[in-house]
Formats: sequence, C-alpha cells, structure tokens
Amino acid sequence: MWFLETFDQRTLLLASSFGHLVAGGIAILFRRYAPTPILPHWGAGMLLIGLGILCVSLRGIYPDLLTLHVGNSLIILGQGALLTAYLGYFEREHLQKYVIIFSLIGVTAFNLMILVDVPGITVNHRIFLFSILSLAMQLAMFLLLITASRRDSIPARTIAFTHLITASIFLYRAGETLLLSELSLFVITAGNLMLFLIAFLAVIIQTPGLILLLKEDADRELLEREISLKQAQLLEHERKSTEALRLKANQYETISFMARGLAHDFNNLLGVLQMGHGTLNTVKDKKSWDEMHAPLEIMGGALKHAHMLTNGLLSLGSDQKLQLQPVAVCKIFDELRALLQNILGPEIKIQWSSIDTDWVVLSHPGFLLMALLNLALNSRDAMPDGGQLIFRASLYEWDGEIALDVGDLPTGEYVQISACDTGHGFNKRQKAHLFDPLYTTKEQSMGHGLGLFMIRSFIRRTQAGLIAQSTPGQGACFNILLNQANEEPC
Repeated sequence: MWFLETFDQRTLLLASSFGHLVAGGIAILFRRYAPTPILPHWGAGMLLIGLGILCVSLRGIYPDLLTLHVGNSLIILGQGALLTAYLGYFEREHLQKYVIIFSLIGVTAFNLMILVDVPGITVNHRIFLFSILSLAMQLAMFLLLITASRRDSIPARTIAFTHLITASIFLYRAGETLLLSELSLFVITAGNLMLFLIAFLAVIIQTPGLILLLKEDADRELLEREISLKQAQLLEHERKSTEALRLKANQYETISFMARGLAHDFNNLLGVLQMGHGTLNTVKDKKSWDEMHAPLEIMGGALKHAHMLTNGLLSLGSDQKLQLQPVAVCKIFDELRALLQNILGPEIKIQWSSIDTDWVVLSHPGFLLMALLNLALNSRDAMPDGGQLIFRASLYEWDGEIALDVGDLPTGEYVQISACDTGHGFNKRQKAHLFDPLYTTKEQSMGHGLGLFMIRSFIRRTQAGLIAQSTPGQGACFNILLNQANEEPC
C-alpha cells in the first residue's frame, strides 16, 4: 500500500514521539500563566512518554536492551505521571501513592522479563505485559475524567475519550502479540495508522483540551469568588445595621452610666471644696490669713482637678492634634505632687524616683498632668488596703522588642515617665480591653471606665507612646514615652 511505502513504523513512532514532546513542552511553558500543579505533572508525563516512544523508534539501530528496556519503562512511568496529575487535579490525592506503586511494580516486572532469561518468555510476552499495563492506566484516566468532572464539561469529556482511544490502541497491541501469526497485512496496517493517530491526539486534542479545562475551572472559581464577595458584603452590611441598632438601643444606658460616673467624680471634688469652705468659716473671725492658706490650696487643687477632668472629657473622640510645647518634667512632677497630697489617702505611700531637673519633653502640660493624675487615681483604686505608688522619670532606649500598647513611635531614645503601684494588677485578657471606652475592672461605684480611654486619646494626639505591664497580684506599671524637646520650657 502507498501509505506503508511512504510511512514505515519508525516514522510513525517518531511522529508520535514528537507530538508527545511538543504537548509536554507546551504544558510546562503554560504553567506560568495557570499556576496549578496539574500542568507541570501532566507535562512531565507527556515528556516521559515522548522520550520513551523515541527510544522505541530507535530499535534496530541501537540494541534492544537499550531501546525496549528504557523506552517502554519511560512510557509506563509517563502514563503513571499523567494519572497522578489527574488525581491531584480532582482532589483524589489519597490514590496517588497506589498509582506510583503500580507503575513501579509494572516497570520492575517488565525489566525482569528483559533481564532474566526465562525459558518460554518471548518478546511478544513482554509487549503483552507492557500493553496490559498501559491499557489499565489509560482506562483509569478515562474513568476518572468521566466520573470526577462535571457533566457539562466538554473539555474533560474530550480528553477522556482521547484516553479511551489510546486504551483501544494498547488493547489492539495486546491482541496483536497473541495472534501475530494470524494477522493479515491489512490488520498490521490499521495498527500502524492507529499509532500515527496518537501523535495528533496528543497535540491537537489533549493539550488544548487541558488548557480549556483549566480556563473553565478558573472562570468558575472567579464566579464563585464574586458570589462569595457579594455575600460577604451583604453580611457586612447586615452586621453594621445590627450593630447600629444595638448601639442605638444602648445609647440611653451608656449616657446614664457616664452621668453616674461623672456625678461620682464631681461629688468627690465638691466634698473637698465643702471641707475647705467649712474650715474658712471657722477662721473668718480670727482674721488669720495664714490659717486660711492650706484650705485655699486644697480648694484650688480640687478645682484644677475638675478643670482637667472636664477638658479630658471634652477631648474624647477628637482626632485633632494638640498644640505641643516644651514641658519641664520637674515642673509637672511638682504640680502632680501638690495635687496628690490632698487626693490620695495617707495609706498610699508615694515615692518619687530618678527625677532629673534637666529633662524637657515635647507635650501638652495640661493633658500630661491629667494623664499622670488618672494613673495615680487608678493606682489608688487598685490598692484599697494601701500600698506604694512610685513615679519615675528616666531615659529609655526603645528598640521595638517590647510592643507599644498605645501610640506609634520609631525606635530611639525617649524620656520615660513611669507610674508603678503594688495593687492587684491585670491579666492578659483584661489588658486587651484596658484602653477601651467604658471598660473597667472596678465596681460601678468606683469608676466609669473613661480614665485610661482619656489617656489613650492624649497619647495619640501628642505623638507619644505607652507600654502597660503587670504581674497579676503584684502590681502594674504604666510607662509613657515622650519625645525630648530641643527648646527651653515655656
């Protein structure tokens, strides 16, 4: 026949090898545009099959041991790689190890039939074993693509039927080895034509089909992500609506809670003023202004405390930066000492440690004093049976290893003002909410949960930082990091 005269079996094998090598190369190159594990694995399998067919095509030129031994082994391993690639794509990874074991056993058995001289074992028996192994893996790929893919996936169905056709070729080869003496020239010619068909199946159908299958999955995933995003947006909108309703429902309760807290604080201040007023009434007839000095000082401190408290409350919720100025640390400590003398009870022992009169920081004097006063009041409430409160000023080289609880500062040297007490402290769970508004660990009659929240507002509005540390049952320490000023204090 003219076809056989033009194309002998070696030419057909070379064409099939070329087709598989091209298909494998396309898959390897295309993996950059579709980052999925199936492409490199599938491409590697096609390359192994192409190299194996190339070795087989050289039979007669090189020894059979090299061509059949290496070539058919590569074809078996390549088909195993294709099957494992499909299993990974369809999320059947638990079956991959069995395919690998099956491929290795098949290659071992095939090589033993070549290397071990067993009487009665001919070349036809080796070809039969090779054909049966290949037939099994091609049928497995066909069934996997048919059963695991979606029914409306045309690319998956197309690839599946190419493996079915390839399986029929190996079935034909297996039958050919058993009935070789009875085959006619027409049957042999049909087999050669089927070998030639494999090359076109690999390049024209399987590779584009695989790319279309990946594109189909990518489009479906994109649609699913869009649907998930819309659902998430709807859920977020619903959550915000529910949160707004909840906040509105709690509005009156929050206002009344804050009013009780403010009334409590101002009641304490009014008590101090009333005490001073009573003392003045007892000495007004004596005309002794020296005796009036101490009560007036107490009243002045209480009024200053009230003024700072109202300023702090008015500043809540504001993101506007405060007007910073050079502030002498020693002056702040002097004012704080005068205030605490009449606010803290005698059971609280105050210690002033490492105070350098030369340190000048860039801050807001009123709000800095308010922050330190709030820390002192928190320490007082944390030590109902008395204790020690230590104020310390020092230079601190912050390297970022200890995270800031409030503020955002670059690493460097800062002036650190610390307020440490020997109270009950706080644990990690409490620390997570320590600076939240209206959060307090005290009884409602003792606090309103705004002191540390006002301190957080002060820290953020003055470009400062704060580190809160505590060992539950042993006390707490709040460290405020302030930038040093290059100018003299006002």
